[in-house]
Amino acid sequence: MTDVILLGHGSADPRAAAQTQRLARQVDALLVSRGDSARIDCAYLDNHPDSLTAVLTRLETSCALIVPLFLANAFHVRSDIPAAIATARLDTGAAIEATPAVGIPVDLLLNNLSKLPGTGPVLLVSAGTTDPSAQHDWHDCALGLERASSRPVHAVFLSHAQPALPEAMSQHPDACVLLGLLFEGTFADRVRLYGRPLSPVLADSHELSALVVARITEYQSGG
Repeated sequence: MTDVILLGHGSADPRAAAQTQRLARQVDALLVSRGDSARIDCAYLDNHPDSLTAVLTRLETSCALIVPLFLANAFHVRSDIPAAIATARLDTGAAIEATPAVGIPVDLLLNNLSKLPGTGPVLLVSAGTTDPSAQHDWHDCALGLERASSRPVHAVFLSHAQPALPEAMSQHPDACVLLGLLFEGTFADRVRLYGRPLSPVLADSHELSALVVARITEYQSGG
């Protein structure tokens, strides 16, 4: 099987890289359990020495499959990742393909929402994006979660979009928080400062590794 590289954004916070590595181990275990064999590694767009080129060079691989660990189909997915792949192809000569990004994991978010206390409003908090279509995706996700849970769910952004977190917290003083964040870091810590009941980051769930394996399987089957 082609080598698989999980490509994350990267963070100055070491917890994010540690969680990415743990996710890679979980993906490897799932692949092995179904009889697949592949080297799984991690690379990052920024804030980490393991760039895509560096990882491909270390692996000495001739071909690799990239799984982008991103939720929204925004600038990083549409621009930064293709650029990084193009650079890595030139730098290493490797044949590189990529799956679609993990995307917004609605079922995982719904499961996390079901564990939040009470029946009142929920703030679905994501990092934020300037891309209008990606913002719409988060609002649409909130609407779907609201319908499935029978609780009011509001999409909230930590940067680059409205409604912003401070205003949403003021408007909904009794709301729980559903984290639409993949990894630990300053964004998650910022939300915790409000002291509201909140869900874990998405990388804490084994369901995320199943989603990554699903992306790999879809690629293998030509889907």
